[in-house]
Amino acid sequence: MATFQRFFLISFPLFLVLLLSAPSLEAQNTALPRTFQGISLGMSRDALKATLSENKLFRNKVAQDDLLTLIPPSPRDENTLEVDGVPRGFIRRAFFELHDEQVFTMSFVMDTALVDHYSVFMSLVNKYGEPSFLDPKRTVWQSDETWVAIERPLTVKYIDLGVFNVLIAGANAQQSANAQRREDFLNEF
Repeated sequence: MATFQRFFLISFPLFLVLLLSAPSLEAQNTALPRTFQGISLGMSRDALKATLSENKLFRNKVAQDDLLTLIPPSPRDENTLEVDGVPRGFIRRAFFELHDEQVFTMSFVMDTALVDHYSVFMSLVNKYGEPSFLDPKRTVWQSDETWVAIERPLTVKYIDLGVFNVLIAGANAQQSANAQRREDFLNEF
């Protein structure tokens, strides 16, 4: 019995410290962000370009018309815009994917010399509670509308789940149709 009492007297204060330092229930009820530095999921291409041209975290502070040449579409996809961060800034590069001329994903690659993974993680935990998913490559917070993740190398991503789920369903339907056409072709022999 004395051993249990000693264990309790030592462990209970530690338990209280851990309990009191845990994120509050208020933080867990805060809606996930859909905006970063004035850039929002659902924003039009033109509004995105205007916001990027005025934002101090990104290069190329020029008139909106000139921004077209400074942020060309990615060679991979005309619906992806890439922009560099300012020298010695927290963001090295940002990527924006558009569907129907609206932003549905935003990815911000951080400069790890200026900001670290743990600080970003703790900031999100303190604001939005414990993550929905955690593994060595990715930490994810998810609501019905939004997916926010920290990935390695240090990148913060925002995804509009409504648009993303529609695109996935379309891709799955196309894959099913392709499989059926292949099956029909093979049945001809």
